[in-house]
Amino acid sequence: MGQFASIISLTRKEILTLTESHIMDIPIATQDLNLITTSLTPRRKVSVTPPFPESDLPDDQLSKTISKAINSAYLESNYLFKAIFPSIDLPLENTDFGVVLNYGPVMGDFKSLTNQLSLFLTNSNLQPLLAAELAKQLQPQVIASGNTASATFGRVATTNLKIDDPVITIEYLFWVAAFGIFRTGGLNEAGESNYAVVYSCSAANGILQSIMK
Repeated sequence: MGQFASIISLTRKEILTLTESHIMDIPIATQDLNLITTSLTPRRKVSVTPPFPESDLPDDQLSKTISKAINSAYLESNYLFKAIFPSIDLPLENTDFGVVLNYGPVMGDFKSLTNQLSLFLTNSNLQPLLAAELAKQLQPQVIASGNTASATFGRVATTNLKIDDPVITIEYLFWVAAFGIFRTGGLNEAGESNYAVVYSCSAANGILQSIMK
């Protein structure tokens, strides 16, 4: 899928510096990043602080543009998580964000995304063994987005199951991802345009109950 410049392993400044180093066509990248910012910014105010607060935005214009796109993805994933799963608590540390560099998805190859999700889940004190299933749900959605800034969500059942007749209680990992693909300029070895992905992924555990019939 690509190389992850993630807040889990890098500082905010390092994410911006590494992303800038991969951008060869600044006007094209800026155009796409501005569209991502506009598309993903939540329609309502979100009560979380973005990774790059207005007072802490970089002076460099390209870094500022990247920062705003990351902010929009971060706020969108947090906003949608609380809107879609209102009964599930989302701790602040349960959101990964950054940029996927040299993005080039291969249908059916989930290794890169699974590795990153495993790091994310471990860092959030969630179950890393669920990463593979989460990747299988998420990656096709990113590919199907057609380079349109999007958000998607889902759930993965954990191994925690309780039956107290007639009630069945199942624990799930609930997740939301917001992302936007942008052109970085130039062509790769296959003669195709180079891309990167601004992303944010939020996840937390919760339970669902049903009645046995």
